[in-house]
Amino acid sequence: MILLQHIEQIIRDYSGGLPLHHYLKNFFRTHPKLGSRDRKAINDAVYAYYRTAPFSPRDAPVFAVIQKGLAILKTQNVFLKKIIEQDASQDENALSLSTVLARKHIPLSQGMDEEEWLLAHMQQPDLFVRIVRNTRENLQKLTAKGISYNLIEPAYHKTGKPIHLRLPNGSKIDQYLNPEDYVVQDLSTQAAVWKAAAFRSEDRDIIQVWDTCAGAGGKTILWKELFPRDKILATDIRQSILHNLKVRSALYHLSGIKTMIANAAANEIPINPQKPFDAVICDVPCSGSGTWGRTPEQFYFFEEKDLKKFKALQWPIVQNASRFLKPGGLLFYITCSVFACENEAVIHQLQQNTSMTLLHQELINGIAHRADSIFMAVLRKA
Repeated sequence: MILLQHIEQIIRDYSGGLPLHHYLKNFFRTHPKLGSRDRKAINDAVYAYYRTAPFSPRDAPVFAVIQKGLAILKTQNVFLKKIIEQDASQDENALSLSTVLARKHIPLSQGMDEEEWLLAHMQQPDLFVRIVRNTRENLQKLTAKGISYNLIEPAYHKTGKPIHLRLPNGSKIDQYLNPEDYVVQDLSTQAAVWKAAAFRSEDRDIIQVWDTCAGAGGKTILWKELFPRDKILATDIRQSILHNLKVRSALYHLSGIKTMIANAAANEIPINPQKPFDAVICDVPCSGSGTWGRTPEQFYFFEEKDLKKFKALQWPIVQNASRFLKPGGLLFYITCSVFACENEAVIHQLQQNTSMTLLHQELINGIAHRADSIFMAVLRKA
């Protein structure tokens, strides 16, 4: 069957260099005759493979891996299950989850159980949305369109606004809600910012903040929601992603955010050391191991040697952050990793080599909430 050939081709040719969802979009673009049912079947099959393959013997047949994955994931795609069952091996032993991933064993941060973390890769995290405007109207829209959601009250949340929603991943809310009315952001990521914000001095009306690796600006945007008068410098090495932050800032009517291209790990950074910051947010590059439930292909292709390139960035970034902090200033270290070498080890190195004092650190384990897992630490400069 041609559909099975497509699935085999994707798994054979895909090397992990591009995010899997982008790779699939490109594949579908070059195969325009594939209908929506076929595209959905291919998507479900490929993701089932990459979720299940790390737990399977290396020589397990592709469609046997997929079939087992569909069963574990309780996939409701009847069309896909029918065509896979016609082709797949029924050898249950070949896909036993008792297969231990010793080849990828790396010490995890405190608060994360290895078996719990491994099995969580078989579960797609939920979609978390903050409704920041027109709450009643937007909830009515979702109900009218038959989109299921749950109102949640995050334990770290201090106010009644905004409203937080949990939805099944893949919910097409962008088709019904105005983009300026909601923010998509994982629950654990929001928790990390809220926990960091709790250390901000309440007697300061305005503080100067540097977001060293701002990316699309999710943490900057949430910080501005909490402290609208704070001034933020958001830097990144990518002009395109800073442009996205500018667009999002305008969309949510946020002011006081300045963007600048800068490599926070470089020896020379175009920031005036005579004007240090009150706080620095260091959401550093990392393995992303706390988010692999969303991107199972990254777990599949990950090798321990990949950590070296991230560790080579993490230390210079936090070292520079401490240089540009005022005495008494706060450094917020954040990763989406569960690996101790990217988390506690970096904090220990920072304490040993700078005048920073650790105030708090924790791994925000999102598995039970069908969310990502995020590490965060708060340090103060002497």
